[in-house]
Amino acid sequence: MDNRISDLFTVIDVSCDDRVGLLYDIARTLFELRLETHLAKVMTPAGRVRDVFYVRGAGGRVEDPNRWPRSRRRSTIA
Repeated sequence: MDNRISDLFTVIDVSCDDRVGLLYDIARTLFELRLETHLAKVMTPAGRVRDVFYVRGAGGRVEDPNRWPRSRRRSTIA
């Protein structure tokens, strides 16, 4: 997760092995964290996933440091 790339969005970079339902699980997790996805770049080269999500919370970028660790743990759903 990175706030340096964009002034308006928090950028979440996902890189892992691909599997059935992975994109759904990522999207569901972002929804459960109440993050709005404004742009998603989804790539699956050779059985791998390289996805980038530009997200915002209710107040804009994810600035609250308490949300970062929870988001990181939740993103290990693969």
